[in-house]
Amino acid sequence: MVERSGCRLRCRRHWKLVAYMKNASGESIVKMSHPMLKQKSFRSKSGFSLIEILIVISLIALIGSLVVVNVDGLLRGLGDRPIDQVFRMALREARYQSSAQKSPVWVQFDDDAREFILAASAGGEINRFSYRKSEESETVDVTFFQILPQEGTNFGGADEVMEINRIQFNPDRSSTPFRIQYQLGSEQWTEQYDPFSDILLESTRN
Repeated sequence: MVERSGCRLRCRRHWKLVAYMKNASGESIVKMSHPMLKQKSFRSKSGFSLIEILIVISLIALIGSLVVVNVDGLLRGLGDRPIDQVFRMALREARYQSSAQKSPVWVQFDDDAREFILAASAGGEINRFSYRKSEESETVDVTFFQILPQEGTNFGGADEVMEINRIQFNPDRSSTPFRIQYQLGSEQWTEQYDPFSDILLESTRN
């Protein structure tokens, strides 16, 4: 318990008030009031208001939820891509890798794993592009055909093709002239790409 002595004095010009007080043990306590002390105390207590903190937390939570949704959608989208789109991704990567490594890169399809595999000519796997579907029992088959050069009177006629196991991509970003045939269950179609780019020249799919 503190007992006020009732004694109030005015000191120096810049001090407003000096009050002497006594506690229960009789010791004197000096309580000083000064504008600068009040201002300093006010500044030390200043900071973000509760509303500002809540707004920041809400924004962080909103951004976090958007990121989670986008990542989840992206992962699901990669898994549900049609097989021809998965092949185009492998095709672009093969052209880039052959140019960057300055050596041929091969692309082949693993029927069991349902993956397009990129491999360097010197040996060693570079990357895999997977095709996944919810219907695991669906038949998935991919076949590559090399388009043979036309000769003599057959020039301008139907292309002669030969089945091959893989496609070669060269450092100049060109590839073996080829066609790719997809077999998904009862659906079958063929695509032909420009050997110097990723442009689709022909597709038998409706």
